[in-house]
Amino acid sequence: MFRVQTPDPQEGDGEGPSVLNLKSDTVLQDSNDEAVYVYGGTLNMYDGAQITGVNQDGAIYATGMYAASTGVDHTPTVNIYGGEIVGNETRCFYLLGAAKLNIYDGLFAGNTLASGGGAVIYTTVAGVEVSIYGGTFRDNALLGTSATAVGTVFYTNQATGLTVAGGVYSGNTCAYDPGQNGFSSAGTSAGRGMAPVLKPGGERMDLSDAPFCWAGVEDAACLQIADALTGAVKVTYQTLPEAGAVVAVGAEGYRLTSGDLNRLSCTNEGVSLSLDSENNRIIVS
Repeated sequence: MFRVQTPDPQEGDGEGPSVLNLKSDTVLQDSNDEAVYVYGGTLNMYDGAQITGVNQDGAIYATGMYAASTGVDHTPTVNIYGGEIVGNETRCFYLLGAAKLNIYDGLFAGNTLASGGGAVIYTTVAGVEVSIYGGTFRDNALLGTSATAVGTVFYTNQATGLTVAGGVYSGNTCAYDPGQNGFSSAGTSAGRGMAPVLKPGGERMDLSDAPFCWAGVEDAACLQIADALTGAVKVTYQTLPEAGAVVAVGAEGYRLTSGDLNRLSCTNEGVSLSLDSENNRIIVS
């Protein structure tokens, strides 16, 4: 196991470097614990690196935050520029504290989880920030049958910051509910659920095989569309939404159009959507 840690002046230099670069031909495999533990500092992963055969606590486990008592910022940043996290029997990313995860590219495939949610990304902390700009998310599986075994690509039960600006999603499965094989906000222990920001940026972004699911309907917990949708986007709710419920809003100065409405659908039976241009939102009809 590798450890990345911000040095603490009161405790010496810590137990690992503050920056770790996983470059070409680096293979971390067959571990009974996380392959990399990030407590502050920065982890960068590049093309040619691979993490495989990990079976506990996440292939990459990132935690920490600013420590006011010492003035040391233990906020971890994980940047994935390429490489592969494949064939693990645990999550790719287990994120706590104020962790920041940026995925620019890479392959996340064939990872399975016997119980619980988030075969690729898992967090239960509102302060975590996840940004997906690219990458291939393929054939990951949740095998559990409990209500929390959802969100094959991404799981949270908090108002976790999530931006989706790219990625290719296919073949991910969820045994408990096949419709929750994408991004799931599985209830909240405090505050609202997730409010994902979508930023296609003119590039085709098809999320038809990675739906966004909420446990219930909250006006503040809905899609934030910051750019014109360029591919299909699906939403679904465990509790049937009523007429007038807000499904998406225009964000960051973007005005929603009929084109966005046509690309957005709700998979709940009998639910249709309409564009409320005056209030710049899409609602349940």
